[in-house]
Amino acid sequence: GEPYRAHITYDTSPIMKGHEMTITQEQLGEIGRKVFATRDSTLEEEASGLDLNDVRSRLLEARREQRETLSLLPDQAFSTQQPGEGEDVWSAGQIAAHLANSFGSMTGFMRPILGLPEAAHTPNDLTRQPTRDEALAIHDATDAGLRDLFSSIPPDVDLSQTTTHPRFGEIGPRGMLLLMLIHETNHLDQMRSLTGVS
Repeated sequence: GEPYRAHITYDTSPIMKGHEMTITQEQLGEIGRKVFATRDSTLEEEASGLDLNDVRSRLLEARREQRETLSLLPDQAFSTQQPGEGEDVWSAGQIAAHLANSFGSMTGFMRPILGLPEAAHTPNDLTRQPTRDEALAIHDATDAGLRDLFSSIPPDVDLSQTTTHPRFGEIGPRGMLLLMLIHETNHLDQMRSLTGVS
């Protein structure tokens, strides 16, 4: 059959008013459960049934909400957090740094499949406590990388190409974008939990 070609809108302007996204938070939760908890599906299988423009829009919306949350969090959210039940809890700045590191890793994996050159990425030190301003700068640099990625994808690229990822198995750009969306929304919830706001 004909390979699945990139039919992604590369416009990274803010989400248009009235645009109804068809991917709900409940769907993302269900996908996460099927892929990571019960292992009844894969990221690539789940992504194949989604509109990639919606995945892109939801990802950009999650990033916008993260920036807004980082701007509004109380100052204490950027300090060392009290451990949760037997595990460490990241500060808001550490979450922003982790998301930037993950973005570098995920896009680093995806770029060769898309026929794009490697992009330089220096991982952030997750033992540091970035200030609000540092976290916003990290966030904005990651957003610039995301805009660059979307604008660089050739329109005729075959998005059905996959390769084996050491952790997620057979995955391609569609599955990796879905993983990014799930990851970003999960950490948005984590950021919001630092304020008690959801």
